[in-house]
Amino acid sequence: MWFEQATRHAEMEAIDQLVGQWQKDGLSPSQVAEKFSKCVLYVTCEPCIMCASALSFLGMNPYAELDSLFVLFCF
Repeated sequence: MWFEQATRHAEMEAIDQLVGQWQKDGLSPSQVAEKFSKCVLYVTCEPCIMCASALSFLGMNPYAELDSLFVLFCF
């Protein structure tokens, strides 16, 4: 649950939520990778080095900075 790790970075939480849902849906690792490559992450500020590296490793599209929003869109 989200409140179990209050200091966890939101990007990492979003990644874990998606992986968990896609695993429940029975997607293969290659299907998960394909889905991540179609995601766009919108954040309120630039991700830290750890999160930026994780997003890059997953092949996600570049993020965009907005004033007051954290959203992960997956198509």
